[in-house]
Amino acid sequence: MLTLLSGRPVLEEPAVPRPWGGYTVLHRTRTAWVKKLMLSAGARTSLQRHRLRTEVWYVLSGTVEVQVGSRVGRHQAGDTVCVPRGVAHRLRALTAACVLEVAFGGVREGDIERLADDYGRAGPPG
Repeated sequence: MLTLLSGRPVLEEPAVPRPWGGYTVLHRTRTAWVKKLMLSAGARTSLQRHRLRTEVWYVLSGTVEVQVGSRVGRHQAGDTVCVPRGVAHRLRALTAACVLEVAFGGVREGDIERLADDYGRAGPPG
């Protein structure tokens, strides 16, 4: 279980379910957020990009395959990945995984353009 600096535990069940697992928002301001992404083994997020935000991913547990632009790499607990604004990216869980996502800039769920999606959600920003 992840514990915040305040000493409050972070639940393992995602607050927002998604086909690939889900996420919980740990902290949010007008210009940044921190999310805990929980990915099921074998599942992957959509191939997506954002106009308004940059993301940094820190792998808390498990092993993931990360695509950022044309680069694909394998990452495990302790690894950090930077996703620049406007660059297509995707996570795939090689094992059940937990990833901390810190986003900066215009943070809103509608700033997502899905380029490809295993769950039929591809399309322009919402």
